[in-house]
Amino acid sequence: MLTFLRKVRKSLIESGSSRKYLIYAIGEIALVVIGILIALQINNWNEWRKDRVLEKLLLTEINSEFRDNKKQFERGYSAHRLAYSSTLDLVEYFPIQLESHIVDSVFLKLRLSLERYTFNPSQGTILSMLNNSTFEVIRDEELRKLLISWNDWVKDYQENETQKMVYTRIFLVPILNKDLNFRDTSDGRINWEVLKTLEFENVIRQTSIFLSELIEGEDYDRVHYAIHRIIELSQTIE
Repeated sequence: MLTFLRKVRKSLIESGSSRKYLIYAIGEIALVVIGILIALQINNWNEWRKDRVLEKLLLTEINSEFRDNKKQFERGYSAHRLAYSSTLDLVEYFPIQLESHIVDSVFLKLRLSLERYTFNPSQGTILSMLNNSTFEVIRDEELRKLLISWNDWVKDYQENETQKMVYTRIFLVPILNKDLNFRDTSDGRINWEVLKTLEFENVIRQTSIFLSELIEGEDYDRVHYAIHRIIELSQTIE
């Protein structure tokens, strides 16, 4: 092709026709431009194809990761729900009467209210996307925003879990350690009167408030929605 063009150029120069040479020159420039545009188009198509392959891989990993996160979150919800319902049962007893059947139930509810669980989701894929700046490969804008916001929402929820655990460790556990014995309710050193104190009642009520945030608060709703929506969107994108 180049040899042919050189022959044409030489022939036009020798003919002395400036008009024909100008037309030829314009045509040659057009061919160069078209060639460049075709090359760019091919390169763009190759990049697009690579992005789609990477997107499919990321979506598969995200979907698998968040299915596991969903199971863990549901286990945590069940634990928090049981602890919360136990505190509500305790609140129903206030002011506590020290009949034996009530005391046995109070001990059971107290043990359940002290159950601890921390949501620690797997975030390997998201962290990898952050480190490699590959979020733009995800075409769905809603999914991309959910993934970017996910880490902050998890931290907010974990702060609620930590707040509950710290509160019970500082205010409730000392009361129980000082006056009660969970291992042996027949221990003569147990001070049953502590169950009737206003301090004990207030601590249980506050613990119940913390637990309610973990199963029906705004942070819970955000994480719950994000998990289900991310799973849904990572399945449907082609």
